[in-house]
Amino acid sequence: ALERAEKERLTVEVERLVAEVERVDAETQRLGTALAESNALLDGVHNSTSWRVTAPLRGAVEVARRVKQRRR
Repeated sequence: ALERAEKERLTVEVERLVAEVERVDAETQRLGTALAESNALLDGVHNSTSWRVTAPLRGAVEVARRVKQRRR
């Protein structure tokens, strides 16, 4: 009887773990898709005309920040 109860307990535990693995796999896939979409949007921004045109301004702002930090 003890062996049967132990087998039943282990079966239930295995089923719980399988369900958890399936849940984690689905979440991993969802996050991977979201990451790919975010990367595609960011690539679009970085390849845009406005990003390229404003590059010198962003560079000047960065230089100004560094100068300001050195003065502290």
